[in-house]
Amino acid sequence: MTTRWMMGLAASGLMGLNVAMADSEPLSRESLARCASQVQTLRDESTRLTRESTALDRRREGIEERSAQLRLEKDNPVQDDLEAGLDFRQRQIEHKAQTVAFNADIQTLRDQITALNALKFDYEQRCAKHAYRRADLESLSSEDQSAMREGLGDVKVPYIDPASTPPPQSQP
Repeated sequence: MTTRWMMGLAASGLMGLNVAMADSEPLSRESLARCASQVQTLRDESTRLTRESTALDRRREGIEERSAQLRLEKDNPVQDDLEAGLDFRQRQIEHKAQTVAFNADIQTLRDQITALNALKFDYEQRCAKHAYRRADLESLSSEDQSAMREGLGDVKVPYIDPASTPPPQSQP
């Protein structure tokens, strides 16, 4: 009797699982193709933005070094040398322009990362863990099929904390 009762309980649990799975419709072919496109974009862009972020970190280090050098020169000026003073002022102007350009590039990167994270969120909501028909997958291009099979498990999408402080304004 207990075996029959346990089998009945297990069957009712499985039936509930089937009902829950039946409630979510499989992705349409069009939705599946959109999801595959999102995976490809997320893979490509995350790699590019990570590379770009690394390059900007190196630029930031260079700017910070030049800022320190200019501050040191400002604190210890060459006396009575007009040409050295003009040269110093020109380097300050160039450094300021480089810093402004760098900060603009940082903001562009932040905007791109924000857009990529929005795309990832959309993918997670509309695509991840949703069922799809094998026939629909097989009707996609080989690139799209590969993208859906690979998914995003190994993709590291860059993320910038919105609460983080803005990039420093390097001024000598």
